[in-house]
Amino acid sequence: MQRITRFATIKKLLVILIGIYAISIFLPRLFPNYFYSPPKRPSGPPKQRTMHFYNSSIDYNFMHVPNTLKCQKRSTLLVAIVPSIVNNSLIRTAIRETWASRSESEAIQDWEVFVYFILSRPNEEQWKRLRNEIGQYDDLIITDLEESYDNLVYKVYAAMDFFRAWCPKVKFLLKIDDDVVVSIDRMLYFLERESAMAEKSIRCKVWMKAKPKREKDSKWFVPKSVWNKQYFPNYCNGPVYLMSRKAVDAILDYTANFTMFQIEDVYYTGIIANAAGVSRLNWSRHMLSEDTIFQKGKCKCERSIPLWFAVHSFKGPNKLKAGFSQLKYLRCLN
Repeated sequence: MQRITRFATIKKLLVILIGIYAISIFLPRLFPNYFYSPPKRPSGPPKQRTMHFYNSSIDYNFMHVPNTLKCQKRSTLLVAIVPSIVNNSLIRTAIRETWASRSESEAIQDWEVFVYFILSRPNEEQWKRLRNEIGQYDDLIITDLEESYDNLVYKVYAAMDFFRAWCPKVKFLLKIDDDVVVSIDRMLYFLERESAMAEKSIRCKVWMKAKPKREKDSKWFVPKSVWNKQYFPNYCNGPVYLMSRKAVDAILDYTANFTMFQIEDVYYTGIIANAAGVSRLNWSRHMLSEDTIFQKGKCKCERSIPLWFAVHSFKGPNKLKAGFSQLKYLRCLN
């Protein structure tokens, strides 16, 4: 009799446990609004960072980083980062509505490519406006760096640093200015036709045998104490260049060996890239400035695909939109 009672008690306990388990499974499905718990966003790398150059070290902070969970997937091929000025919200909107739009790129639509904007430190009034922009788009990287042309070299360092730390599985970083229009899918078409996609290289329009400006009143003045040779190493045209992950890693690892100066394209893609063994692959047939040749609306094609996919020097949101439309509808010469 005692055994029967004990068995009945165990049976009741099992029924209760099964009931509790069933409730825990089915109730959240029946009433998701009451049981939903949003996934926790990982804290990620530390936002307090340091840039290391031969003549100085610069401490800086990422005041805001977007949600990068999607760009951490292995399926993500490329991250584009646009250096932007805080007040240039209309230009950022124009970019989001043109080349960075999901409706204009299958790669962006399929989460293979993500586009971010990197900004310097905003004031209190600017922060109020940026919060709305963050809430709507969540694509802003905000640093506490001072905004100036001379500090562009720091902003580009921060962009590479963000790419390396927050998007560790992505193969390519596209550094692209906010006056550039680009056909992402067309660019990827030509990239995928090349062999060894992930080698240590930068793809760009390459400048060769460029001489340093020695005039002190020049915007691009470089004293001999910084670079005493007659020519710079081959370097990339600044408005747009595509860096492999290995190239980004090598350049960031080598900055501590060289005195920093303000011409960021020469500094990173020329002097440091040269020392770090990063090759520059010339994409000059794909990249050009907005000029009379582009305005004709025709270019050479390969298998009916226009060779041009990146054009720079469109100042302002309206010209940017018009330039992208013209790039999108290029006709073939051959």
